[in-house]
Amino acid sequence: MPDPPSPIDTPEQFNEKAFFFFAALAQFGAEASALAASIDFDSTDIQRQVAVRFAATGSGDAIVGVLAPAITAYTTGLRVTTIPAAANSGGVATLDVGAGAKKIYKRASPAAVAISAGDYNGSGPFSFEYVSSLDGGAGGWILLDPIDSVPPGKIEFYARATAPVGRLKANGAAVSRAVYSSLDAAIYVGDALNATSLSGYRCTDPANPSTSRSVTGAYIVLPDIRGEHLRGWDDGRGVDAGRMLLSWQDSENKSHAHQQTTNAYDYGSGNDGTYTSGNSRGGSYASGNYTLSAGGTETRVRTVAFLACITY
Repeated sequence: MPDPPSPIDTPEQFNEKAFFFFAALAQFGAEASALAASIDFDSTDIQRQVAVRFAATGSGDAIVGVLAPAITAYTTGLRVTTIPAAANSGGVATLDVGAGAKKIYKRASPAAVAISAGDYNGSGPFSFEYVSSLDGGAGGWILLDPIDSVPPGKIEFYARATAPVGRLKANGAAVSRAVYSSLDAAIYVGDALNATSLSGYRCTDPANPSTSRSVTGAYIVLPDIRGEHLRGWDDGRGVDAGRMLLSWQDSENKSHAHQQTTNAYDYGSGNDGTYTSGNSRGGSYASGNYTLSAGGTETRVRTVAFLACITY
C-alpha cells in the first residue's frame, strides 16, 4: 500500500500520492470481495470438522436424529454424537441424521466389521463417523467407541479397591443367575461337578453356598482369587496333571535333599567335659552342617497386590 498524501506535501506530490493510494485501496477491495466469494460455508463441511451432538429418537436398532443446519448428503469424515434410545439388540442397526439410514459398523483390523449386540446402549453418549466406502460403497457409520465387549468370565486385575463397571470382585460370592445370566453360562462347571467344585457351581443360599449346592439353584458362585496366585489350567498337557478347572492347589516345595558333611574327632581324658589330647576311648564325635527351622507360613515369590475381578 503506497503512502497516503500528507499536508506538508506540495500540491503536485499530494495529488500523485492520492491517486496511487486510492487506486491501491480499490484493488484491495476487489481482491477481498473475490476472496469472500470463493469461501464455501457449506454446513456439511463445517459439521464434518466436529462431532455434532443431537437428540436421538427411533430405537436402539434404528437411531434417528435431525441436525441443524440440516444434512442433505453424507460425506466421509462427518462425525455425530448422541445417546441412543436403547441398546442395539443384534448385528444390524442403522443411523439416519437426515440423508437416509445407513448401517452401523465398528472398527476392526484390517477393516470394519458388523456390530455385536450391546455395542452401544441408552447410557451413552456414543460417537459415529461416516465412511462412504462401507456397505459395498453405499456408505455407513463407524461406531467409534463401542462398549467394552470382553467375554464374561474373564479375570482382570485393577489398581483400585472397587470393581469397575461390567465387573464383579472375584471374591467367592454367590450372585444371582438371573441378573448375571451370561456369566452363569460362561463359568458354570456343569451338573457332574456341581457337588465338588470350589467355584463355578450353583446353589440355593448365597449366604451358605457350599452347603446349599444345587444344579437348579438360583445363584452361581464366583472364583475366590483373593490372596491367590494364578496358574494356567493344565488342560491335558501333563505338567500339572489331574487338576480340574477352577480348582485350588496348596503350596508345596519340590522334593529335594540337603548335603551335609561331618568330621570325626577323637576325644581323650579330661575334667568337667573339657577336651584334652590323649588316647581315644573308642568312638568319635560328629561335627558338621545342619539346618534349622526358618521362614513363614507359606511358600511364595515377591508379589504386588491388585484387586481381582471377573467380567460379566
